[in-house]
Amino acid sequence: MPEQSDFGSFLKEKRLARHITLRRMAELLGVSAPFLSDVEKSRRGPLSVDKMQAMCSLLALSDDEQAEMYDLAGRARNMAGQDLQAYIMDHASVALALRTARDMQYGEAEWRRIVEDMLKRKDEILSEKKQE
Repeated sequence: MPEQSDFGSFLKEKRLARHITLRRMAELLGVSAPFLSDVEKSRRGPLSVDKMQAMCSLLALSDDEQAEMYDLAGRARNMAGQDLQAYIMDHASVALALRTARDMQYGEAEWRRIVEDMLKRKDEILSEKKQE
């Protein structure tokens, strides 16, 4: 399924796929139905972090769906996804790596290679753990 272009569309698609009405979702999240409708129509910004965390549970979002949701919310706010902000702030080397990549004008191809290497390493670690 293709990525959504905005947070509101993403939220609405996932809500409808789980057969949850707008009113019920608003009730479960502790917001008004008109407010949630405005979020889904991108007339308001994304939900707060605690509401997004609740939404992940309510909609049973996969890890990939959660990452997409946080990325869309971050884009709407013109910042990194909220799930990454604390990690970046807590690890000086991450911020240094990002600044170095920016200074070296890393593009999508360079980052894809880095991510592919990381995913290979992740697979190796998982494989090693299974063998233990």
